Parts: sequence; structure tokens; C-alpha cells
Amino acid sequence: MTSAILLGMIGPWQIVLIAFFLMVFTIPFVVAFWLLFEKANQEGWKSLTPIYNVYILIKIARKPTYWLLLLFIPILAFGSSTYNPTLLK
Repeated sequence: MTSAILLGMIGPWQIVLIAFFLMVFTIPFVVAFWLLFEKANQEGWKSLTPIYNVYILIKIARKPTYWLLLLFIPILAFGSSTYNPTLLK
């Protein structure tokens, strides 16, 4: 199906419902992320920049900078997000 056909299948109330759920789940995340950055003595606007916010999070966590590059490799990105050497001690 083309997007024009799909858009014809969505009614106005469904668009409002989708927009509502996007706001319900997005706004608290953005606010929490902003507050996290401010608590770590970083400017809050840095949490809104897509790749730069991950770089700052890596710096906050005191991890090596090359972790940012590893996040672009799918298998390593999953491993780096789940690996925690402090749990092994």
C-alpha cells in the first residue's frame, strides 16, 4: 500500500490519539533527560542534540571516548549497553 492509501485509512481521532501518546511518552523523557544533564553539571540543551548527548553521557559515566564509535556497530552497541564489569566483582 502507498502512504496515500494508508493516510486515508487513519481517521482524525486516530491522529489525535497517536499525537497524545507521543506527547505522554516523549515529554517526560525529555524533561528527565534534561534534569539528568543538569544534575551532572552539564547544560540541559545538550540532552536534546542526538549524537552529542550520547557523547556527553559517555563523559558523565567516565567511559573512554571510543565507546561512541562502538555504539554505531549494532552487536557492540548492545554489548556495551548491557556490559557492567562492576556486577562481576
